[in-house]
Amino acid sequence: MKEWFNAQDVRAARERISPWARVTPLEQSIYLDYADRNYQFKLESQQLGKSFKIRGALNTISQLSDYEKRHGVGTVSTGNHGVAVAIAAHVLGIPDCSVVVPLGTPHAKTDRIRFYGARSMMLGADYDE
Repeated sequence: MKEWFNAQDVRAARERISPWARVTPLEQSIYLDYADRNYQFKLESQQLGKSFKIRGALNTISQLSDYEKRHGVGTVSTGNHGVAVAIAAHVLGIPDCSVVVPLGTPHAKTDRIRFYGARSMMLGADYDE
């Protein structure tokens, strides 16, 4: 993976993920705006998986070779990234996806991981373990 990226890399990533990533709106903050400052929030909670993390998962996994895709994908996550990897594997037709989560990860997260066809395995008391 490259260390640095440029505007063309960002455009290429946008093109790669456009079939699946939703275009989410910007919402102006009525609480933080003042005088010469204007704050906008990108509502990535409207993405599939309810997080911006689907963008990175789709971009990375879509660039795997067919050989790599046949061997499956996996990640270690406390939740949102695991959901994103499960969704990306599902929409890209990768049947073997594993997500390792710490013990005590909320069932809402592990249920969403499994909903998209990935295996969810609990291991370790926390993320570091």
